[in-house]
Amino acid sequence: ADPEFGRAHGWLAMGYVVSPSWGFTGRDYKVLARRSAERALELDADNAAALTASAFLAREHPINDYARAIELYGRAIAADPQFPTAHVWLAQTWRNLGFFDKAERAVERCLEVDPQYPICIYTYAEIASMQGRYEASTERLKKIFETSHQEAYPQFLGTVAERGDEMLLYLMLRELADLVGGPDSRWMVADLMRALGEEQYDRSAALDQFEARIRSERAPGEAMPDAYSATAYILAFGAFERVPTETESEATGWWWFRGYPGMNDSPQRKRAMIARGLPDYWFEHGFPPQCRPIVDASGEDDFEC
Repeated sequence: ADPEFGRAHGWLAMGYVVSPSWGFTGRDYKVLARRSAERALELDADNAAALTASAFLAREHPINDYARAIELYGRAIAADPQFPTAHVWLAQTWRNLGFFDKAERAVERCLEVDPQYPICIYTYAEIASMQGRYEASTERLKKIFETSHQEAYPQFLGTVAERGDEMLLYLMLRELADLVGGPDSRWMVADLMRALGEEQYDRSAALDQFEARIRSERAPGEAMPDAYSATAYILAFGAFERVPTETESEATGWWWFRGYPGMNDSPQRKRAMIARGLPDYWFEHGFPPQCRPIVDASGEDDFEC
């Protein structure tokens, strides 16, 4: 009706960038998002939705241009300080990079704008978890149970199990099972409780059996769980080498999760950080407090966290 309606182009770009994470794969949504965002910005250089969508594209694999993403989120917030998605996506960018204090400030701003925004509430809780503040993280998480948000809890399962908060863990695993396969899949709860709590356990074989049963319960041609949900149960089994790293709905930032024994020493953790371009940003802009640059045995620049 109005090809010059810039706000519509901006919101279309936003719709396109989130489509893959909601399971839509039939089109090249990144290309579509980029075209819509560029058109919106041609019409209005201060279009907050288009700037936010462009920032999202810049931070995503394989581009991993975090500096550009942070700049664009800043421009979006300057154009519309009341746009909560720009605040929460900026918070998630700082979170992925390991700058938890900056992430917390950004997500607090999101909650000031929209206190009931479920993704902001959840991100606020997970940042506290990554900071090692268990009580604060679970207290913040309570509000998510007042919303319609359904969750797999990959950021929390390890720490809740580590603290022995059994009833909360059962409830989280029940919700994960429902997310993966519905009420008929609640057999997963016992398997995941064992994976998270039993030391003498062949987790690799158990995970194979776990996924085989998921496949057996799915209709012919029905896809396996999305990468985000899969990450939750893969981490529970300690199979860090199987964590998805290049999919649209992966649990980004999983390399900072706590409570999963052996993860910090896992080669896959460091490979995921490198694949997501974190050290490229750090060497140019500075390291988060929990990481530092080093020189490896061959004299090349390296890092440890």
